[in-house]
Amino acid sequence: MVPSPTTAADRLHAALSKTFEGLFSAVDDASFERRIGHVRLLFPSVPIRIFNGVLVESEPCSGVADSIREVEERGLSCGLQLRVERHPQVEEEAARLGFTEREPMPGMTVAPDELVDVRAPDLEIARADDEEALLEAARLAAIVWETRLERVRPLFAPVILEIPGMSVYVGRVDREAVTTAIGYRTDKEVALFNVATLPKRRRQGYGASISAHAVRAGFEDGADLAWLQTSPMGESVYRRLGFRHVEMHVLLHRR
Repeated sequence: MVPSPTTAADRLHAALSKTFEGLFSAVDDASFERRIGHVRLLFPSVPIRIFNGVLVESEPCSGVADSIREVEERGLSCGLQLRVERHPQVEEEAARLGFTEREPMPGMTVAPDELVDVRAPDLEIARADDEEALLEAARLAAIVWETRLERVRPLFAPVILEIPGMSVYVGRVDREAVTTAIGYRTDKEVALFNVATLPKRRRQGYGASISAHAVRAGFEDGADLAWLQTSPMGESVYRRLGFRHVEMHVLLHRR
């Protein structure tokens, strides 16, 4: 059964928080603290603003300025993520604090009977089950995100393989690692994130294939809804897999 867009949006938003909570609970230097209407996120070893800042969960929401201050006192670039048009007072407060830059983050979902079966015949996909495979995945992510390996390595630390429902996948062609993705099932939802394909290997269906593989595995593990956040540019790629736009988050930050 395909959930209504409203139901799917609410489930996506709730699963977003659960995904951060599960990931952060496994990493020693990460901190997930639920406060009044929001979560304060700290992940100093990954100095990327989406992992350090505020995730607004619900109304009433207060204390956001204090949470932002805690992040920025660590010398970290801070992000504030919320559902568009749901929290006008928080957006006004963020603007007063100088959080005027906006990065749209379209939220998309797909149900089992909507998923398009995409497979690249020359791509061999396997779960990363050791540190060497995780390092391959981290290197792919660093290349694609145009950042240093040490900035993303903690996201692929061996400890994350111990998180129930978490799977890291690496796709290889002729033994060369060319694409990676993470699937993380929490309750009945499976998140798809950290999808990265080598630039020289794009437009060959590898990213779509590993994305579909991770989603199928989540459904086989008991999920009945897959979700992701993408950039506006990447939305068309996931639409071809059957995903549909049900929610819009925005990441606010300083200029």
